Amino acid sequence: AHDKDALHLAKDYHAIYSTPHIQEDALKWKTALKACVLFLALAEHSNEQQDLMHKVFESDTEHLEALPASKATLELLLQPEIIAYPLSHQTEIEQGLMESLQQLHDESRTKENESRGLPEEDVAYWKDLLHRRIIQH
Repeated sequence: AHDKDALHLAKDYHAIYSTPHIQEDALKWKTALKACVLFLALAEHSNEQQDLMHKVFESDTEHLEALPASKATLELLLQPEIIAYPLSHQTEIEQGLMESLQQLHDESRTKENESRGLPEEDVAYWKDLLHRRIIQH
């Protein structure tokens, strides 16, 4: 499963974000774009990750203005300088991470695991990964 492949998730969310009917609904495109940027930040540094970050940053400028934490995250990750951790907008990023994880969790729920909330170890995994990605940048 690609449930822990951040780049794959970023690409999925970018595909969702790019769909015309999502573009017509501000709430939906904001959710998808925020998740796309978040998983790009969590993705391992690669040419593909860098290409998608540049593409989002350069082609979705107007929408990024509406999402200051996402815009700031991309700006930080696209610059060569070392990033101070925690980020100045860390709380917003972690809140967005929780929302995206909850959404993914809700979408993958089945009758057997319906009552279970978001697994703590998943939350810990992604938060730890975010920390590592930022300091590795």
